Amino acid sequence: MSLFIAMPVAAQSTSPFGIPIKDFGGATLLTQNWMSFQDYPDSAMRSDVEGRVIVGFDIGVTGRVENCAVRTSSGYKVLDDVPCRLLNRKARLRPAVDESGSARVAQAVLSVDFWMPR
Repeated sequence: MSLFIAMPVAAQSTSPFGIPIKDFGGATLLTQNWMSFQDYPDSAMRSDVEGRVIVGFDIGVTGRVENCAVRTSSGYKVLDDVPCRLLNRKARLRPAVDESGSARVAQAVLSVDFWMPR
């Protein structure tokens, strides 16, 4: 699975922002399509605004995203607002488990790149 890139599905280019950051702390992402090109803010596309947002969040014992916050801004609030809103609303994860097999809270970090291949 590749990085969650807000770009046209047909585009097969590599992100200009480098290697994606994707650490779910032992949890497993179940909703692969929690974000799509349609989530790229229209105003940002019209203004040719691009950037990488890095978010950190907890994954609760039910697999829900909790306490999501921007760790590194893209420099554009319009982009920074998207990942946590969508993760909270759409992403579902299989929670991490401890040594006994019981679900546990995990910390996650994820980069989301907004860019339009040229």
